[in-house]
Amino acid sequence: MQRETGEPSLSERQQRNFMSALAALAVLMQTATSMHLHTQPEQLARALQADLGLGFAVLLLVLTRVQAIRLGTLQKLVVGAVATWLLLNVISVFRTARPITSGLLIHMVLLALFAYTWLPARAAALIVTPAYLLLAAGATFSRAPDLPGLLLTGLVLPLTWYLTVHGRIVSGERARSVELAALAATDPLTGCLNRRSGHSQLLALADTWAAQPERLSVALCDIDHFKRVNDTWGHEQGDEALARVAQTLRAQVRAGDLVVRWGGEEFLLVLADLRPAEASTVLERTLRGVRALELAPALGVTLSAGHATLAEAPDITALLRLADQRLFAAKAAGRDQLCSGPEAPGDTGAATRA
Repeated sequence: MQRETGEPSLSERQQRNFMSALAALAVLMQTATSMHLHTQPEQLARALQADLGLGFAVLLLVLTRVQAIRLGTLQKLVVGAVATWLLLNVISVFRTARPITSGLLIHMVLLALFAYTWLPARAAALIVTPAYLLLAAGATFSRAPDLPGLLLTGLVLPLTWYLTVHGRIVSGERARSVELAALAATDPLTGCLNRRSGHSQLLALADTWAAQPERLSVALCDIDHFKRVNDTWGHEQGDEALARVAQTLRAQVRAGDLVVRWGGEEFLLVLADLRPAEASTVLERTLRGVRALELAPALGVTLSAGHATLAEAPDITALLRLADQRLFAAKAAGRDQLCSGPEAPGDTGAATRA
């Protein structure tokens, strides 16, 4: 698995959970409001309205848990429900001359937040602007219109528009930057880390495991007779073989290991937090996985690999050179095998059949 290059955005599940939490909070608030108003006989009309609001909140809570409803549809339903609930409250102001309360003004701001966050700016403005004008008209009927609060809310609405729309732009640019960073670090054909990114991450791992260098291993792997694959079956089939080998390498190593396309048909595997014998076991399993690949037309591929640990070299340059020497030893010994350890002549390692 390659390391992430940026912060992930909120997943659909996280957004659904967030909306569910908001709906649950609305249920609690409307329940408390309804119970309070029902204790006051003179507030019966408002108590019935609070009961209706509680029904809206419960409905929203249920909708947020229905996985069959797409996230975009759910967001529109939430905006529609909040707008409808605000409209009912404003109609109540027209009918009863009730005060323009702080709760009603906050409701207006919440509608703007939801609309500008989840809807296109034009569509959101077509909802928010008439809603505020209707609220302002209702204030002329109210016995306690709270004009300062109404004017302040009118000032907050364009600010809400700016912050939410600007936030969308910033989030979009950040997502594009993360995507570009991932593309810059990834080989487009195989999906592995490219050489520059892989080398950078290897340097970072070398610093991390400097105190236990025997637990950081690298293996330089080369597809055997790859030129013959291209010459016999063509470059398109060769690219397919490269992609399938890369997929197999990523599947066989552990989640935290690095798979790097080192160049051409060469791959570098970086294994951390494993003793040399454990790393060899992972690498042997990887070579077996490549050997078992079935590629059309009746094309079989194998890997030769040279394995070395950081404990065997003074630095990363020497480590990679040692892995390269052992790769050549594996090829000289007949290919399709792993060469590791200092036993071989010239410190090129001992070749062992995977």
